[in-house]
Amino acid sequence: MKADPKLSSIKSGGYVLNRLILLVITISINIGAFATGWQTGDQAEKEIRGNVTDNQMNPIIGATVTVKNRAGGTVTDSLGNFRVTVPTGNESIVVSFVGYSTLEVAINNQPFLNIVLGSGKSQLDEVVVVGYGTQKKSSITGAVSSITMSQVTDIPVTNMSNALAGRAAGVTVVNTSGLAGASSTIRVRGSFGEPVYVIDGIIKDKATFDALDPNEIDQMSVLKDAATASVYGVQAGNGVMIITTKKGTSGKPVFTAQTSFTGARPTMTPLADKTTATDELIYQNRVVQWANEYNGRNDPLPNTPAIFDYFKDRSYNANDWVWRNPSTQKALISVSGGSDKINYYSMLSYTKEKGSYINLDYQKFNLRTNVTAKISNAVSLNLNLSAAQQNADRFYWPFSGDDDYDVSDFYRVTFNWPKLFPFYMNQDGTVADEITKYPVQPAIGTFQLWNVIDMVQGNRYINTTRRQLNPILTLDVKLDDLIPGLSTKVVGNYEANDYNRKKFLTYQYNYKFISADPTSNPYLPGPPDPNQINTFTFSQNQPFLQYQLNTGWRYQFDWYLNYDRKFGDHSVNAMAVFEQADNKRINTNSIGYGPVTSIDQMFAYSTSAGFRYGDASEFIDPAITRQAWIGRVNYNYASKYLVDFSFRYDGTVLAAEDKRWGFFPSASLAWRLSQETFFKDNVSWVDELKIRAGYGSTGNLVNVSNDQIAPFLYTPTFANSGGYMFGNTYYINIATGPTPVPDITWATNSEINLGLDFGIFNNRLSGSLDVFEKKKTNILGPRTITLPVTYGQTLAPENYAASTFRGVELSVQWRDRIGDVSYNVYGNLGYARDRWDIIDPVNASYYPGQPQDFRYPVGKPNNQLFGFEAIDIIRTQQELDELLAAGFTT
Repeated sequence: MKADPKLSSIKSGGYVLNRLILLVITISINIGAFATGWQTGDQAEKEIRGNVTDNQMNPIIGATVTVKNRAGGTVTDSLGNFRVTVPTGNESIVVSFVGYSTLEVAINNQPFLNIVLGSGKSQLDEVVVVGYGTQKKSSITGAVSSITMSQVTDIPVTNMSNALAGRAAGVTVVNTSGLAGASSTIRVRGSFGEPVYVIDGIIKDKATFDALDPNEIDQMSVLKDAATASVYGVQAGNGVMIITTKKGTSGKPVFTAQTSFTGARPTMTPLADKTTATDELIYQNRVVQWANEYNGRNDPLPNTPAIFDYFKDRSYNANDWVWRNPSTQKALISVSGGSDKINYYSMLSYTKEKGSYINLDYQKFNLRTNVTAKISNAVSLNLNLSAAQQNADRFYWPFSGDDDYDVSDFYRVTFNWPKLFPFYMNQDGTVADEITKYPVQPAIGTFQLWNVIDMVQGNRYINTTRRQLNPILTLDVKLDDLIPGLSTKVVGNYEANDYNRKKFLTYQYNYKFISADPTSNPYLPGPPDPNQINTFTFSQNQPFLQYQLNTGWRYQFDWYLNYDRKFGDHSVNAMAVFEQADNKRINTNSIGYGPVTSIDQMFAYSTSAGFRYGDASEFIDPAITRQAWIGRVNYNYASKYLVDFSFRYDGTVLAAEDKRWGFFPSASLAWRLSQETFFKDNVSWVDELKIRAGYGSTGNLVNVSNDQIAPFLYTPTFANSGGYMFGNTYYINIATGPTPVPDITWATNSEINLGLDFGIFNNRLSGSLDVFEKKKTNILGPRTITLPVTYGQTLAPENYAASTFRGVELSVQWRDRIGDVSYNVYGNLGYARDRWDIIDPVNASYYPGQPQDFRYPVGKPNNQLFGFEAIDIIRTQQELDELLAAGFTT
């Protein structure tokens, strides 16, 4: 039998990626074994005891005591005492408590340690990931929110997007599906586009972000204002999500294993699901009663007491067959450790989610290996290698388009399905309580020619697999011998990914419901009649099997030059980066019709002309292809006065040739008022008070509809447009594209941000307040211009539109302890409103042949709803006649 070439190519692509993932696992195991080999000799352990007090010598109850670079630990008792076991050779412990400075204490062979914790700035000393680097929280001059990952990992969700709701001020997370594995929309400060996702310094798409396991993330920050986000260029005006994954630490191997199971059930079901067959009979009778009253008739009621008696103890509910309470299952194993020469972290996790309906399932596999080798005192090499696979399986639902996870409107169908007819019959005419060969078509007219249970549990499906292999190699070199404080870094990333979808559709054959007593009880079932079978085609001409394969690669290269020095009270950090990225995708599609038998393999489908179809395409995403030069300088004087300046010189192929490069600068400053002597001496209960101000600009390559601008708008384009026969020859028409606009260039986002950070009562209460205004100018959009019919073309869009965003954000956190119980209360609030400043009115005709009305969006927000408002309801013929006489039309 001849193999199908399309199917073979799809299988071979999956084979290659499977081999690559197997290689990742092998590397992970070998690196773990090699790194463990650096730990030599037996490590004896000893017990250390001690006491922890504050500056007033009061015992601190519940302080955390851990051994440096080792998992586990203990807490102090009611007298502040503790005991901890320390391996020989590990000479330090770390003591921390809410509101106090974290302290590292050297053991120095002391059997008992007296430890005093001072009032803390531990949160302020926290290192936060920012654009192309890290900063202490106390040194940040822009609007940055840090997300605590320990809170995220406890949330029973399968998708990273869904775990972020309510975690940062100004970040809105909306999930419109709720089905297994479904993603959420993330918006920062009310923007209408996705933020930029940066994972371990590499710009990624949202699919890669969603595929992450929360347990592999070490830190996550949100850059919200342009002053901090502008270094990431295109789309950074919508905010930036920065993620760094976990790395290994020195010490002997620490193994971690976790597993969890989460079940859910609806707290409330729609009223339609609570109705019974009797309720439907009552409703049918009332409809006739109302019609009789209105028309003055006396038609008999359709449902007699005998029918009500028949349904006294029976009702057919679709959800009894297809609904299940959703659940989430997770399992994870990880190992970390190392020595002074090499450290490593490896993790393997599995996540499975069962949706609310049978045959709605989602699975995710994650693998990460992060290894850092210290080649010399000046040179280190890091390999960060990750792989992920997501499987989404669902039944074929023809009304939801091509979305992976959605079965649009299916809830409404099942909850409102009639409860008067069985779903399956036995051959003898008795009602079946399991799936049989005789699915029933309800006797409710010609609209519902299908069986809802067979829709879910039948042999039709759409299965999707998404896989990614993502290695990042980083070389760090310290150049202190050349210039003190100088270093360089080279980062290279090459991502391979594929996306496979398989669709299998067979027709549904349902037996028309036949009543055994149509006169007295039309709902009493009779035996199925093989001569009365209806075929439901799902709006398809014939059954089919379809394979869709999307494979691609992308790379990013970054070269860093860093300078970091401190001169007395002056600290300077400078950075220069060159960045280049490119990508390519290949799409293939094959479909077969006319199956010989209902088997979901291509060999079962006809090979005749017209029954096989295939096509392919390849393309480059111009939004990913880019070059840029980035620069940033941070200046810090005595931790009081902070100044940041950055720029990005960005290039894109979407703009005209002489307009492709844009320069986007940003600057911000902050004053830590709480560090001033006059403030410290007079306001002792305020631990931190910082005032921030910033201005930033970023480039933008989206249009007024928030879609990426099309390529080649600056030059004439041509395309095939049908054809014609001349003699015996068919000629293809060539049509011209829109009239080009040669000056197409970047749109610009500029933003002003004013902020305040505070911490009081030993930093138990802390928070931040930000006020911002964001302006977008030169947005690409079509002009509303009336052209003569003889012109024969449309106009390309122009850079002309402008809009403004204004908003405020507040986040507050209280951290404290009551006895042995510590707690953390966090809340955030954000408000933003946008308006169009410059945009042409939209041409809108409500009635054919009527004068055209125009929508005037200036001064109104984006996505403003336009339409008619109801003035009143016409209740009598007289009111209708009066309105017609006044000039109204129907």
